[in-house]
Amino acid sequence: MAAFLGRSWNWAARSLALTFAVLAGISLIVGTPANAALSPRLRHALHLRHLEHLAYARYLRARPWEVEIPAIGVAVNLATLGDPDGPSLPVPPLARAATEAGWYRFTSVPGSVGNSVIVGHVDTYVGPAVFYNLYQLRPGDAIYVTTGAAKERFAVRWVHEVTKVRFPVNQIFGGTGRHQLWLITCGGAFDYQTGHYLDNIIVSAVWQPTVKHLTRHRATRRVQHAARRIGKIT
Repeated sequence: MAAFLGRSWNWAARSLALTFAVLAGISLIVGTPANAALSPRLRHALHLRHLEHLAYARYLRARPWEVEIPAIGVAVNLATLGDPDGPSLPVPPLARAATEAGWYRFTSVPGSVGNSVIVGHVDTYVGPAVFYNLYQLRPGDAIYVTTGAAKERFAVRWVHEVTKVRFPVNQIFGGTGRHQLWLITCGGAFDYQTGHYLDNIIVSAVWQPTVKHLTRHRATRRVQHAARRIGKIT
């Protein structure tokens, strides 16, 4: 599992860096100019939004993250995994392989725009791990990810088994305008010489927003649109 990206990671890192650079440029372009003459009402709305984001971030850090997949009986903690270490990505420790999956912190927070990636072991030398039955998921099956303050729902789109040499790095770690979730584990034949499986099981799932999410999203878009208009006028 630790080497499932192999040689492709360097190329993926360049794609990720480009994506982050583009996003940073966009934030500078659409941001409200410092000298823009904001109306008191709009200034108050932006201030409240800022306070909401700060409170949300504190709440996220204070509460545990979890992933639930009722169709295959998964309900485990979700650890935060760090950045790539050379040609491979970190994975949850084997000691917690049956009770913990991992989310890569350099991918999107589940429920936000972009690719969010969660990985878990398929098994260990002592038995099945968290994603042992991941291959049994079917389109439409629900996946729930609790990110501290909210419980986000996703629906499975498809489940594929691919060889590790054909792992779709750009599709999973590249940029996207969708709210996309990926679940990944090992699969296929086991190579006893290397101690690794030869394939990966990949689950693609799409976010299922609630009415509350949609209402908040529309409100945010209205505030952002108003701020951009003020910036252009001034």
